[in-house]
Amino acid sequence: MANSAWVRSAIKPEYIEAIKKDFEAEALPLTDPDPAPINKWVSERTSGLIPELFSGPLDPLTVLVLVNTIFFKGSWATVFDSANTKSGEFRGFASKMPCDMMWKKEKKLGYTDMPGYQAVQLPYSDKSTFATVILPKEEGPAGLEKLVEDFDWKQLLGFMEPSEVELRLPRFKVSAGGSMSDALKALGIKEAFESKNGFLRMSDDPLVYLNDVVHKATVLVNEEGTVAAAATGAVMATRCLPPPAMKVTVDRPFLFGISDADGSLLFIGKVVVPELTGIDASLKGGYKA
Repeated sequence: MANSAWVRSAIKPEYIEAIKKDFEAEALPLTDPDPAPINKWVSERTSGLIPELFSGPLDPLTVLVLVNTIFFKGSWATVFDSANTKSGEFRGFASKMPCDMMWKKEKKLGYTDMPGYQAVQLPYSDKSTFATVILPKEEGPAGLEKLVEDFDWKQLLGFMEPSEVELRLPRFKVSAGGSMSDALKALGIKEAFESKNGFLRMSDDPLVYLNDVVHKATVLVNEEGTVAAAATGAVMATRCLPPPAMKVTVDRPFLFGISDADGSLLFIGKVVVPELTGIDASLKGGYKA
């Protein structure tokens, strides 16, 4: 896993230090709405599986982008023998698609047969991570949607038992992603997407809000194992950018004053014809007249 914070403006230094410490995040500058540097960072940390997290320019009012990536590469504890891989057919909802169907017969794979689905669990070589394939018994879109609605992961794990399994599994690669904002709002995360003083520990700007959350993932499975990568970007924006810095060029006569903490003047005077040369840059040793 890797984390980064792309900072443009208005973010408190203590917030950046906190995420560097707590999440081992890199803090990097976001100089303009061009997401190319972020996409390059994500691509490098996912070995090119996620080449582009943001497909277009960021909102010009973006002040911070928080990025998380996960990269996983695991070999099967027992690999599929490629000699047993045969041409097969994957029956999609709309059409049938040719595929390379892998095959293995193995004892003591995690397996369960539930009323609505079959499930098999394949260990990776580290014996601490597993791939789980869950196949609905009812074919068609309705069967898959019903499985998604009724599925209980804890229940599945509770019914898994070591069994002899003859498994046919296609080589496959799947990629998906896009904005998660609507889904997160539907789950009840609403205040974060509004500017209501919700991020004052992040910024002194009360208008900073969560503008968008983008997620992309890719999984590739073959005889040797699995390569998977995911990236998430949370884009923080403000309703309006602070006004640009006011330019002051002191290139003509001016007043100059020195005062103490309560505002009492100690010195004040007009600077009309000042000495401008022969002045040491350091105060050590006093003024060079």
